[in-house]
Amino acid sequence: MVAHSSSSWNSFESVFAVADQYSMCGRARLHNLYYGALRAAALYPEANFVDCGVAAGGSSAVLAAALAASQGCSSRRVYCFDTFKGLPPPGEHDSRGGQNAADLGWGEGTCAADASSLLAVCRELGIEDRVVPVKGLFEITIPKWSDEIGPIACLHMDGDWYESTHQILEGFYQHILPQGIIQIDDYGYWDGCRKAVHEYFASNRLHINPHVIDSTGVWLLKSEVSAIHS
Repeated sequence: MVAHSSSSWNSFESVFAVADQYSMCGRARLHNLYYGALRAAALYPEANFVDCGVAAGGSSAVLAAALAASQGCSSRRVYCFDTFKGLPPPGEHDSRGGQNAADLGWGEGTCAADASSLLAVCRELGIEDRVVPVKGLFEITIPKWSDEIGPIACLHMDGDWYESTHQILEGFYQHILPQGIIQIDDYGYWDGCRKAVHEYFASNRLHINPHVIDSTGVWLLKSEVSAIHS
C-alpha cells in the first residue's frame, strides 16, 4: 500500500515478530495494516484509530505501534472493541460456501481472549499506553463511544459476522476522515461480512472497489468511495 524505507521495514519486522503470536490475521494483512496506519497517522496526527474485533490483541498492537512510530501522535489512541469473551452467536447470514459458521466450528465464544492478552502484547512492545480496551457487544459499546472517539484516521474491522459488520460501519464510517483507511479482515472469508459491507454502502448510495490484500482481507480508502447517481 505505502512505499517504505529499510528502517520502517525493520520496524515492522520487530512489531510482527511479537504481534504475530497474538493474531490470526497473518503477515500480509498485518503488513498492510501497519503501513496503512503509518500513512493515516502522517496525514491526520490528531485523529484516533479504531480496532473492532481484537481477540488476543495482535492487530491492535500493530496499530498502536504505528502510532508510536509517527511524529506528532503522542495523544492519539487505538480504541479496541471486543467482548473479550469470544464471538457472539453467528446468525443466518454467517456462512461460508453455503455452510453455517457454527457448523464449521465457529460458534459462540470462538476467538475468546481476555483484555489482559491485548495489554500483554502491547506491554511487550512498550506501547501499552496507546490502547484503550472497550469491552462489550458492538451494539452497546459503539453508540456509546463513537462521538467520544471523534475523527478516525484508520478503522480495522474484524467482526466476522453480518450483524457485527453492519454495526461497525453504521457507528464509525461517518467519522472516518476523507483520506482515512478501512481494512476489513473477513471480507473474502465470511459471506455475511461481505454481504453486510455491500448492503451498507448500497443503502447509502455509495460504490466501493475494495483493494485485495490476500484471499481474505481487503482495504478501502474513503476518498475512493464514490456516490451512485441515478
